[in-house]
Amino acid sequence: MTLSYAEKQRIRGMLADKQSAKTIALEFEVGEADVLALAKPKAALSAYMCFARENRDAISQEVGATDTSTLSKVIGERWGEVTDRSRWERQAADDRVRHDREMATYQAGLNAEDAAEKARIASAASGPSDRELERAEKRQRLQEEVEERAAAPKKERKAKVLTQAEQTLVAQNKEIESDKAKSAKQRLNFLLGQSDLFKHFGLAKEADASAKARHRKRKTEKEEDEEMMKDHKEEAGGGGSSSGGFEEKAHERSRRLALCPI
Repeated sequence: MTLSYAEKQRIRGMLADKQSAKTIALEFEVGEADVLALAKPKAALSAYMCFARENRDAISQEVGATDTSTLSKVIGERWGEVTDRSRWERQAADDRVRHDREMATYQAGLNAEDAAEKARIASAASGPSDRELERAEKRQRLQEEVEERAAAPKKERKAKVLTQAEQTLVAQNKEIESDKAKSAKQRLNFLLGQSDLFKHFGLAKEADASAKARHRKRKTEKEEDEEMMKDHKEEAGGGGSSSGGFEEKAHERSRRLALCPI
């Protein structure tokens, strides 16, 4: 796994806080060697530290103590008794050379990382980012795959062969659907029949009401005779011709009786 610039910076901070390389490696899913490669070089040892490292085990056995405070006190006393320290001073000088060399390499790595990050930011500002380029490539690959599938000859699909049980089930479903259709049709016909029946009753009721209205407006035969005789007397008394008007009314009355007998 390749660590990003931000992840490397974070790992260096965790190492500076004395967190173990194993814990950091588990968190970032990398090897411990990758974590330790980012660590700052160890500080150069002094002549006293070189003396202590060389004599710690012997002094611990001599005094019969292993705790740090006791050992540090005894080692300090022994270091104060040493008159010729040139041996450990040479070791300290060599370690300073080692530290300077490793620090130069470490700083060069940091400078290279900073330069690469600045170049990445500048490139992202002037054009598509790496992620956008990756997406474009992915879209291109998908488009090519779609075109290949479209150009490939189509395979004929084999008709599914139904088992005996499946055929029976299909036939039963068809019968059920047919029964449903018949029931729906019968129901519709019944409702339509009911509508025609109600319509018939309504028309009959309207016809009866119309007949009653006409009957109420129709004059009786006696009333019509009396009206005709009255008109005839008025015409006779007036000296006018009475035969025309009387005959017309009689003829009209006969016609109505023929059309609508009482």
